[in-house]
Amino acid sequence: SSPESASEAAARRGERKGFYVRPSLAIEKGGGFFIPGLEGSRLRVAISCLVLLLLGLNRFPGYDASAPQVRSELIAGAAAILLLVQSLSQANSGKAKERTIDSAVSSPARVSYLAPDSSVESLWAANALLDLTRASSAILLEQREKSYFVSAAVGNYEDNPQFGEKTIDLPASALASTESIVTRGRLEFAQVFDLTPDPTRAALIKPILSSALVWVVSSRDGYDLSTKDQRDWVTAISAFTEL
Repeated sequence: SSPESASEAAARRGERKGFYVRPSLAIEKGGGFFIPGLEGSRLRVAISCLVLLLLGLNRFPGYDASAPQVRSELIAGAAAILLLVQSLSQANSGKAKERTIDSAVSSPARVSYLAPDSSVESLWAANALLDLTRASSAILLEQREKSYFVSAAVGNYEDNPQFGEKTIDLPASALASTESIVTRGRLEFAQVFDLTPDPTRAALIKPILSSALVWVVSSRDGYDLSTKDQRDWVTAISAFTEL
């Protein structure tokens, strides 16, 4: 049989063609000289710091260098500083992305619900309330006979709530005023807080259209929904719902 070529011998041994064409890439990928943990941006930072250190030692304890040597040192120093800045910027960007991903994974997801016979505008209004206020959920209740059912709901739930045909009984005290703030623990509002994300500490109840529709805007983290700017947003969105 004919003798095998160099490329065939490399393939038989599992070597990668051209792996050492770029030494820095080979080091980062584990080929050749390698120190565990010293790869990627860390390797580039270490190299740039080493170059700057050597340039400084080259001038210690001080001597007069020729003009070509000064130019070479300036070019090498500028390249090392540029590499250092780029590596630090990439490292900070990577950490920021990791924090964003961790935050997205740990935070509850926004869940939307729209009853089959309800208008899409109700769902838009619920989303607007979450975007414009400190609320963690916005639920629109619609009256049927003596009870209410969920017409539209948007909230930051850790699980997927099942609204369906669940009915809610609201006490007359909540329907008598233009709006009221209720807190968890009051038994007459237990059904209301069963709809909100857990743990919800407070909810703003705002009846509209002669109490045929009722907004329940809840605060999961204890934000104060009774401040004027928060109530103004709820009033504005409620006016849109009445159209």
